[in-house]
Amino acid sequence: MLTLRININGENCMRPSDSRTMHHQHVEETQLESGLYSGRSSAPQTEACRWDFEVIIVSSLGEFPFEHRPSMGNRFAAVKLRLVNQGKIPISTSRRLWELTANGHRYPAHVGTYDMSIDYDEREVRQGDDTTTGLVFEVPSDAKEFGLEYVGIGAYVLERDKSLFQHNKK
Repeated sequence: MLTLRININGENCMRPSDSRTMHHQHVEETQLESGLYSGRSSAPQTEACRWDFEVIIVSSLGEFPFEHRPSMGNRFAAVKLRLVNQGKIPISTSRRLWELTANGHRYPAHVGTYDMSIDYDEREVRQGDDTTTGLVFEVPSDAKEFGLEYVGIGAYVLERDKSLFQHNKK
């Protein structure tokens, strides 16, 4: 059993296009230190809210007696989301405004997002803010390709920037 313990602080944005822009992240086959899997995509625009995400696959969250376990055949995808807002439109980190896509299906954020082991910070990311937050999604155990979508107002100002988590590249 793998227990998640991550500290997260950041913000996330999407590239300009329609309000339901989706960005995919293919989980690389190689496992990095601490069970972290990562993937990325694109280059920054000046007035946009830049963002990126990483996915950590875990079998449970928290510790007994407050442990969260996924349903049989599923696992948790803990998402580390970073947003760097250079634009004027605020972007929310609310778990209700982010969806994870895995193997072509959409998943809402799981209540495990509120677990203390996930640094979930619900707030408006305003111009000049650089925020990292955590979100948790329950996905099928065989899920390998992930996309993250912001479904709130202002999605057109979001631009994926792979360089935001470059420190994890080897």
